[in-house]
Amino acid sequence: MIMHAIIFLVLAGLGVFTFLKSRKTAARIKAAAGWPRVPGNITAADIRRHESTDAQGRLSVSFSPAVSYSYEHAGEPRTGSRIYVGEPKIYSTLGGARKALAAYPVGGAVEVCVDPDDSANTALTVGGGTNLSAAIILWVIAVISLVVGPSH
Repeated sequence: MIMHAIIFLVLAGLGVFTFLKSRKTAARIKAAAGWPRVPGNITAADIRRHESTDAQGRLSVSFSPAVSYSYEHAGEPRTGSRIYVGEPKIYSTLGGARKALAAYPVGGAVEVCVDPDDSANTALTVGGGTNLSAAIILWVIAVISLVVGPSH
């Protein structure tokens, strides 16, 4: 019974942490909707491969688009690399990441969203994930682990 309570507390705590982080990200996305936009150009585009191994040694692979862009703000040339104001989008397939990256061809013109309070803080898209669904999933699993309890 103690082990189930510990599992519940850990999962519920992770759920709270993820929920609070998602609220902060949602607030950033909302604020960024009012950021001014300036013209820019894509200078590099690629796909990043992410690998992780679970406790059983199984390899998990995911992909994300990566770009670099140049823009000018207040007469100064600048560079940026963030696509989304929110959490970066990760794809389970290479094709999904390629499809997302197709919107940003090298040499292509883009609008760069510039934070008026920090001109180095930029993004190409006001949006991205917030991980709210991950928080909900963690809470559901936590409750299930508590309800199911030890089997005798």
